[in-house]
Amino acid sequence: MPIRRGSALEDHLDPWLQDGNIILAAEGKYFRIHRDILSSASQIFQDMFSCPQSNKSVDPRMDGCPVIVLHDPASDVQIVLRALYSRSPYRTFTKEPTPLSVVAASLRLGKKYEIPRLFDEACARIKECYPASLFTLLFLPLDLKHPISGRDKYDFQLINLARESGLLSLLPVAMYLCVRSCPLSAILDGYHFKGSFYTLSLDNQRSCIMGRDKLLELQSITFGWLKRRRGCCLDEVKCAFGNYMTIAELWSPDLPHFRDPFMRWDPKWDSRFCQNCLIYCHREIEDGRESAWDALPSAFGLGSWEELTKNETYETSF
Repeated sequence: MPIRRGSALEDHLDPWLQDGNIILAAEGKYFRIHRDILSSASQIFQDMFSCPQSNKSVDPRMDGCPVIVLHDPASDVQIVLRALYSRSPYRTFTKEPTPLSVVAASLRLGKKYEIPRLFDEACARIKECYPASLFTLLFLPLDLKHPISGRDKYDFQLINLARESGLLSLLPVAMYLCVRSCPLSAILDGYHFKGSFYTLSLDNQRSCIMGRDKLLELQSITFGWLKRRRGCCLDEVKCAFGNYMTIAELWSPDLPHFRDPFMRWDPKWDSRFCQNCLIYCHREIEDGRESAWDALPSAFGLGSWEELTKNETYETSF
C-alpha cells in the first residue's frame, strides 16, 4: 500500500499521539503510537522491531516516524490499540455487555499478533455466552445475562468466530442451541436480521446440518426408557408404560422440546406414571441426559469433549 507523506488529518485515527514514534497503517488509515507499548504487549511486534528496517512491512517514514503496514481492518486495529492504551491491566472488558465487534477484533488480532491478555479476556467473555457443563445448561437460565451485545438471532457470528479463533469447545452447545430453533433454510442459505445478512461458514453449516438429525438420536438415548416395558409397574392400565398413546404424545414433533435431549422433566407427567415407574423415569432421564451430553460433540462431527479441549489448548497457545 503506498504511503502518502502528507496524509490528510481525516486519515489520522485515534490513537494519534504527537509524541508517538511509530505509525501503523491499515486500509489507508493511520495510527501514531509508541513502539514500547506495542512491543510490551505483543511478541510479534517485539520481534518485528528487532529486525532490520528492510523488513517488507515497514514503508518510508511519515512525519519522521517509520510506518508499518498491517493487512487488517482499520476498525479492528483501532479497537486493539485503544485497549492497549486504555488500561494497565486491560479494562476493555467490564461488567457491561461488550460489543461483538470488540470481542471479534480482540480474538482475531490478539491471536494473530500474540497479545495474550487481550485474547484471553475475549475468550473468557465469549465463553460466558454458553454453558460449559450439563448442570449449567439445565439449571441456569440462558437469558440471565448477555455478556456480548450485537449478536444475531441464531448466533451465526459467534459460531463462526469460535471456530475461526480455535475455541472449539464452545461449538457443541452453541450449535445445539442454534439448530433447536433455527430453520433449516437459514442454516443452508443464511438469513436477514435487523438489516444485516448472516451466514454460517461451510464447516459450521455442515456441522449444524449433521447435528439436526443426530439430536433426534440423542433424544432417543435420553428417553429410550419410554419404549421399555417394566415388570414392576403397579398399574399397567393407567401408567404411561402401558399407555402407548401417552408415550406417543411425549414424542410428538410438535412439542417445543423436539430435538432436545436435555429437556427437563415436566411435572405434569407425574400423574401419568405409577410411583415405582416414576422413580425409575427420573433416574433414567438423568442418566440419559449425561450420556447425551457426553455424545454432544460427536453429534456435530467435532469428536469428543476431551479432543476439543486438547485441540483448543493447542490452537490458542502462543
